[in-house]
Amino acid sequence: MTALRQCRMTDLLRMSLCNLDPLTENYDVHFYIEYMARWPSLFTIAENSDGQIVGYIMGKVEEDPAYFSFSEHYLPWHGHVTALTVAPQYRRLGIAKLLTEAFERACDNQNAWFVDLFVRASNDRAITMYRKMGVRIAILCFEE
Repeated sequence: MTALRQCRMTDLLRMSLCNLDPLTENYDVHFYIEYMARWPSLFTIAENSDGQIVGYIMGKVEEDPAYFSFSEHYLPWHGHVTALTVAPQYRRLGIAKLLTEAFERACDNQNAWFVDLFVRASNDRAITMYRKMGVRIAILCFEE
């Protein structure tokens, strides 16, 4: 069984099961702390029954500056997924979907208009998962 909860400071020392994966973007510890401090409700941990962290999602709510509001590319208040990862041995069990749905609910609570994210073009499994969830893929940039 997997349980979702808000990330705590001590979790940063226990995320290596997820962060050692080559598909996972790793950040400086200060980056994680900033997200915990500024957007605590948007940093969610998935734990297994043994208390191991098997996945997490972190993100933020933001909007483009007002002076950009006249551009056709202006983005209003919205959620942005900065990182979503599930430990390799826990993939394809629906954990990423649970984390994403929890993130969407948290963004709804903050009156976000939509949620966006970036995914590597080579990450076929993630792209397939997002499409199955009804996520519209606007731009797909290919890596060199």
